[in-house]
Amino acid sequence: MNCVTLTCPSDFSGSDLSGFDFTGANLHGVTGVNVKWDDTTNFHDADVSNSVFAYPLAKKQFFTENPDLAERVERLKNEHWANAILTVEAMLRADARSRSGDALKVARAVFDEAKSLTVRSEILLYMGLGVESKEEHKAFIYNTLRNFNSEPSILRSCLRALRSLYANDKDAFNLMAQYVAHPDEKVSQEAVVGVLYSRHFSSANDNVRDLLASTGSGLARRSYVERIAVAEFKKFSEILLDDEVVNYIDFAKPISNAKLERMARRSFSNPRLRGIRAKEHVALLVDRDSRPHAADEDDPARRALMIKTLLIAIGQKYRIPFRLDEQPIEMGRPLSREKALSS
Repeated sequence: MNCVTLTCPSDFSGSDLSGFDFTGANLHGVTGVNVKWDDTTNFHDADVSNSVFAYPLAKKQFFTENPDLAERVERLKNEHWANAILTVEAMLRADARSRSGDALKVARAVFDEAKSLTVRSEILLYMGLGVESKEEHKAFIYNTLRNFNSEPSILRSCLRALRSLYANDKDAFNLMAQYVAHPDEKVSQEAVVGVLYSRHFSSANDNVRDLLASTGSGLARRSYVERIAVAEFKKFSEILLDDEVVNYIDFAKPISNAKLERMARRSFSNPRLRGIRAKEHVALLVDRDSRPHAADEDDPARRALMIKTLLIAIGQKYRIPFRLDEQPIEMGRPLSREKALSS
């Protein structure tokens, strides 16, 4: 089929273009995800600039004309991960002086074809050595995210590079936020970490907070609670540590009053939480006009009540749907510190 006689679409997503003849066609700026074509697809004299076809076709032409570099790519993509990374880094550093651009083309090809997440992630970071500006580097990452949307390992590599190098850039922050709700748990986790530790997190709008609250990754949800606890409670953030795992609580799981008391008892043995009763800024997060909320060191029920009150407060502030027990915590006779620790 010859596209010159037809109106070419602007988006070829999901298309199999095997056998298509694009001779002389204007394909400038066309996009697409999961687009397939092969040697039966004819792009002779077609304008593919700034399109989904531009990079793959330029790559094919370059390595056809430079078979020695094509052989190097074949060798590096199957090399031990450490050797592959060090070799590509050395090539990019050397090319940074000569500016031939060949090393960057090799690095991109190894990134495309390597199977190791570690190799892809590290090469993507080092590509910054071979580009003229960080904007060019980010553009390559953005284009890769768009073209490999169905390949989680590549998405993770790209998101890891963004959070390592550009998390404080607003455009990178906004893009990472789009992947917070990704169905692949590991992709979501990479995005969440980038969003949480960006300087833009504190000014994130409700849409971003809702995305964080809806993530399907348990580790990402716990990371969200940790980030907020550190921001709000400073060195007393560990008051929200789970009693079952060495991590912060998961707001998607039920949090019973009994669980809160177990968390309270466990907190008594944490030296970083000693003296929390005297620290008014923790209690005043809940109600700055009220007296500090008591959290007696020898009373797990009182400390559990404080934890529950804090969870309600940060849940409202950050739109986190904690699944708290609707029944009030029963306040009983205070236990001795020794008895609380042995319970």
